[in-house]
Amino acid sequence: NGPVWQTGFGYLGNASSSQWVDKFCDPQLIGPNSIWFWEPNLDVRTLEDMIPIYHDIVGRGMVMELAFSINRDGLVDPKHEVVYKELGQWVRDCYGSPVVSRSSQHQNRLELDL
Repeated sequence: NGPVWQTGFGYLGNASSSQWVDKFCDPQLIGPNSIWFWEPNLDVRTLEDMIPIYHDIVGRGMVMELAFSINRDGLVDPKHEVVYKELGQWVRDCYGSPVVSRSSQHQNRLELDL
């Protein structure tokens, strides 16, 4: 894996392109072989499996479109539901609040000491 450019088309983009193209990735919850369709008794990735996948995708500036499969009754499998909720809660807990905020409309400069 190399850098992902938000400019240019293709999987990794193109650093010298002048066209902005949003990148996305659609990982599957069913793993480790990234199966697209629901089948009974397949292993589901855990929250611990999904966190580095999230960081790899979102950390490269891409949109994460988590693929999900409904079962033969047209419902989300309860095992899948647990991980979807855990991942959503983890994202909210980890990134749900801004590092810094300001309320003045007249302030044109914001400094953040790291």
